[in-house]
Parts: sequence; C-alpha cells; structure tokens
Amino acid sequence: MDYIAGIGDDMAQDFHKEFPHFEGRRKAIHAAMRCFSNYEMRLAKRLIDGLQQLPGVKIHGVSDPAAMSRRVPTVSFTVYNDSPNVLPTHCADENIFVWSGDYYAIDIAADLGILDSGGAVRMRSGPL
Repeated sequence: MDYIAGIGDDMAQDFHKEFPHFEGRRKAIHAAMRCFSNYEMRLAKRLIDGLQQLPGVKIHGVSDPAAMSRRVPTVSFTVYNDSPNVLPTHCADENIFVWSGDYYAIDIAADLGILDSGGAVRMRSGPL
C-alpha cells in the first residue's frame, strides 16, 4: 500500500481532483489506481487497434473504443485457421508472454465456437 500511495503522491497528481471526498493516503491510493487503470486502458486500446489491422484476427469481447470502460486490459483473440497454441510458442521466443486455452470458461468457449479448436489466445496489455 505504501508503494501504491507513493505513486499516487508522485505520479498521479492529476487524478487527485477526482476524489475530493478523500484526503491523504486514501486519496493517493485512489488516484494511483485511476492512473493505473487509465494507462492499462490506453495500452489495451492500442493492442486492439493493432490486432484489428491483422488479417484473420478476431477479437473476443469489447473492442469498440467508445466502450473501453466496460472491459479489462486482457484481450482474447483467435487467428483464422491457426491453433491458439501456435502463437504463444512464437511469442515466447521473443520474450512476449501470452497464453492460450479455454481458461476454464468452457461454456463461453463453446458458445463462441472456439472450444474444439483449443480456445483463444489471451494477452494482457498492462504491466504484470
């Protein structure tokens, strides 16, 4: 909590005004969390924009820029005619860490029609 409050005091001053009902450490923590969220959403939007430019890539979940507040910075996608297990191996060779599978969301993967092919690739767009 000290680390997050420190970020709130040092790097998230612009967000303090969003929390006029808090003071001190509580305000700093809320400001830091809003700063993190904004940063991750900018990265998620950039990731989605880039993926949408690639032929054969289908993003699963919210991808409308106007609806980014309804999503988390983790993006799931599939590549047409490619197993979701292929991309993580190639990315790992470049020290880019992505995952593949159904993520224990078997019913959702089945509804999306991706269960039998191995699920989707999942990439988190923010810091770990």
